[in-house]
Order: sequence, then structure tokens, then C-alpha cells
Amino acid sequence: MSNKDGKTKKNKLKSSVNSLKSSYNQNLEDKKPSKFFGNINYLHEKNKKRELKNSYNFEQKTKSSLKGYWNNNIDNTDNDSNTKVSPNKKSMVNTKSRENIKKENDKKNNKKKQKSTFAQNIKNDNDYLDNNYIKKKEEDEKAKKEKEEMERKKMEEEIERQKELLKKEKEKEERAKKEKEEEIKREEERIKKKEEKRKKEKREREEKEENDLKNLPLESNFSSSSNSSLDTNVLKIITSKIGLKNLGNTCYMNTCLQNLIHSEYFIQNLFKYKSLISFDVNSDTPISKEFFKICEKYISLNDYDSYSPSYFKSEFGDKHRNFSGYGQQDTQEFCRILLEDMNKELNTVKVKIPYKELDTKNKSKIQCDKEFDDFFRKRENSFIMDVFYGQIINIFQCKYRDRNNYNAYCNQETYSFEKIMDLPLLLPKKMGSLNIDDLLDNYFEKMDIEFETKCEKCGRKSRHEKQMKFSHPPNILILSLQRIDRGGKNEVEVNFPNELDLNKYIDNEIYKDNTKYTLYGIGNHSGSINFGHYYAYIKLNDKNWYEYNDSHVSSYSSMISKRSAYILFYKKNK
Repeated sequence: MSNKDGKTKKNKLKSSVNSLKSSYNQNLEDKKPSKFFGNINYLHEKNKKRELKNSYNFEQKTKSSLKGYWNNNIDNTDNDSNTKVSPNKKSMVNTKSRENIKKENDKKNNKKKQKSTFAQNIKNDNDYLDNNYIKKKEEDEKAKKEKEEMERKKMEEEIERQKELLKKEKEKEERAKKEKEEEIKREEERIKKKEEKRKKEKREREEKEENDLKNLPLESNFSSSSNSSLDTNVLKIITSKIGLKNLGNTCYMNTCLQNLIHSEYFIQNLFKYKSLISFDVNSDTPISKEFFKICEKYISLNDYDSYSPSYFKSEFGDKHRNFSGYGQQDTQEFCRILLEDMNKELNTVKVKIPYKELDTKNKSKIQCDKEFDDFFRKRENSFIMDVFYGQIINIFQCKYRDRNNYNAYCNQETYSFEKIMDLPLLLPKKMGSLNIDDLLDNYFEKMDIEFETKCEKCGRKSRHEKQMKFSHPPNILILSLQRIDRGGKNEVEVNFPNELDLNKYIDNEIYKDNTKYTLYGIGNHSGSINFGHYYAYIKLNDKNWYEYNDSHVSSYSSMISKRSAYILFYKKNK
């Protein structure tokens, strides 16, 4: 290689080194940390430090590579010059080489200084960055602690506020609870005082009525000397024209009471057996007692006056909760329950014998009827039963046919008995009119049943024919026309006679007395199921009909409606 080529190569190397230095210095100037570095976030600082370190490493690698290249080229240049240079030129070259070496040494020293300066700058930058990072971190931690402290204080204040609110709410609830308890206590005291007042008024009323009763011309022991007085009072009651006030949908009750009060047999026995009724405050016959007091009022009141049966309604409602309010009720149901209650209250049997099935084997019909009545009287015996209850005999006739003689039936009869208070008569839904005899025929008609036990005669479980009849008809016959059912009200016309003969519905082998009845009371229902009204027609001893419509009583001479009749009261002729 020539000297010229060596110089050219050196110049190129120098220029490249100078360009690298300038770019490096420029990078250093650009990447100097700012005096206001504290405003940079931590992540930015970390990235910047990494970039500076990478730049420094790159410069170091570049310098080392250039240095190796430089030394190799200089050595080659020196070797080439030493081979073909003349002695004169050799001294010049040596002089120049020494100068170049000196320059190179100076450059090396400068490079070392620059390197040390660069390293110092890097160190300073790192220290600066570290100090700022630590400072920023401390400031951030301090700010974070202050923020957490503030949030903690706010949380504590909120907790205290919530505790205060809960405390106030609890105090409010306790105060409301205390006020409610006081209110309940006051209400209980008020009810208690009201009840005491009611009991006191009731006791005073009963004492007054008891005193009034003592002043009546009526003997308590019903001796023979008092028969005329008894007949007079009973006659006044059953011929009275006194109304009953409607207490609020109580027309069903008034209709039943008016028909019972004007029942001669019933009122006669009621006064005759008055001693069975307890008039104490804690009476064990409360329904009978209140009914008797209504009858007493009829003695003292004048015709066309009205009386409020509120005490009777209260006692009946206490015993039967579905009648305690003032909703619409059924007069048939009320009448049935009332007579059953009075029958139980006035029952003279204190210790009932155990129930047992009647043994009818090898016994006549009359003998079985008497045994059942005697047995029943040992369980229930009251004048209510004598007046309103009848005895039914069920005759079961075996219809097994003999194989040898197809026309010959077994015809063995067995019997069962029951007590009934009223006859519920079903009304067929049809146009036109019906007769009461048709309804009675339907009630007492024969029917075929499959007998569950073997026949005593033929020993077969075969078809039996059932026939139901009266063995003892009641003194007062109550016929309940079943007009109301789930489908609504049946307003078919029913013709009922003033005189009724039950002869064909009575077993004449057992009962041989009078079978004719006279109509004296009618309970009517007008309107629909939901919006209806009850009222009564009663025939008094003057042979005239009167309308008892709650508190209003008036003479009734028109044709009695056959479509509104709901319950019929017949009395047996003497």
C-alpha cells in the first residue's frame, strides 16, 4: 500500500470518528435531564435511563471496533513504508510518525478525558435521576399516606354518622313501639271497661226482667191453679201483632222467630217447662233464655209495637260465629240450628247411654218402633223433640226371586228408624206449577238399592226396595222448599193447601192417630240470592193472614204468592 493511500484511509477514518463524536455529543445534549425533572412520572424516568445506558454501550462498542480497525491500518501503513523508503525519506517518515504518534496519543488522552467526562456525566445523570426518583417516590408515598389518612378519616366520619343515624332510628322505633304498646293497653282498658259496662247493663236488665217476670200473673211451678193464667199469656203471645226490628240484614232471623213465636204447641210447652231454662248471668241455656225473654216482651207490648232482638242476636252470634255479623243468611238454616240448640239446652237426659244399632231380627214393626223411640229418649228427651221432631221408618223389602218360581219374591222386611225435624223438598226445574203433594210423593217414593248385608230369610245379597214413611209424624210439620242452589234461585210456582193430609205418607200399622194439618205460617223470600229479603205471613186465631215484615205488621188479604214461599209451618189438628 502507498503512503498516499494510507493517508486517505486515515482521513476517512478521522472523518467517520468525528461524525460519530458529533452525533454522540448531540445525543448527550438532547438527552440531558431537565432541571424540572420532578414533574415526570416514574415510568418515563425508568425508560429514559434505559435509553441512555443503551446509547452509552453502543458508543463503547463503536469506539472499540474503530480502534482495532485504526491500529491495524496504521501498522500496515508503517510496514509498507519501511520496505521501500530511502534513508532520507525514512527520517522524514519517522519524524512524521512520531508527530502522528504524539497526535494519536493526544487524541487518545482526549478520548480518555471525553470518556471519563462522558462516564461522569452518565453517573451524574444517574445520580440525578436516582435522587429525583427517590424524592418523587417519597413525595408520592407521602401524598398516598395523606390521601389514605383523609379517606380513613372520611370513612370514620361516615361510620360515626351512620351509627348516629341508626341510633336515632332505633330510638324512633322504640318510641313508636312504646306508643303502640300504650295504645294497645289503652284500647284493652277501653274494651275491658266497655265489657264491664255491658255486663253491668245486662245484669241490671236481667234483674229488672226477673222482677218484671215475678210480677206477671204466672206461677213458676205451673200448678193446676195457674192454668188459666198460662193460657191467657200464651194466647196473647200467639195472637200478637208485634214487629221485630231489623238490626242489619236480620230479616232471615225475624221471619223464623215470628213463625216460632206464633206456634201454639211450642209456646205452650215453652212456658210449661220454663223451669228447665236458667236465667243466671252465666246461663247454660243462653239461646232458650233469650228466646223466652222475647216472648215475655210480647206479653207486655201492645199490638203494632216493635221490639229489638239484639240480645238474642248477640247470644246466637257468640255461639255460631257465621251468624255473628250482619251478612245475609238462610232462614231455613237458621231455624234448623235454633231448634237444635234449644233441644240440646233443654234436654232432660244428663247421662246418655252408649249408642248401639237396633236389633230388628224376629221383631215386629211396632215392637222395633217402640224400642227405637225408648232408646232415643234415653239419649235426647225435650219438649222440642215432642213438638218439632217426627220419627221415620225405613222399610227394606228383599226382592230376590226364587229360581223355581220366577214370580215369587223373598219379600223379607228389615227396618231402620231416624228422627227428623223438617222435610227438605227438592223443586224440579220446570215451567208451570207444582203441587205440594207432588213434592211429598217425590220425597217418600220407593227406590231400589243394593243391600250390603245378607237377607235373614234367603241369605242372599240382593236388590231391596226401600220405602220411607212416618211412624210418628211431628206436632208441627216444617216443609223447607229448596229454591236456592248453586245454579241460582228456582222461582217455580208451588201450590200448597191450607189443609194437608199426610195419611199416605204414614205407616198406619204403627200410627193410628190424626194425620191432618193446618197451615198457619209461611216464610217468604223475594229477590235474588245476593239481593233478597225475607218476610212472614202468619194466620192468627181470627182466621186472617197478617204480614210480618220486620218491624211492620199489617193485615194481608191478597192472594199469597206461590213463587216466593220458602218455608211452610203446618200444625197438627187436634
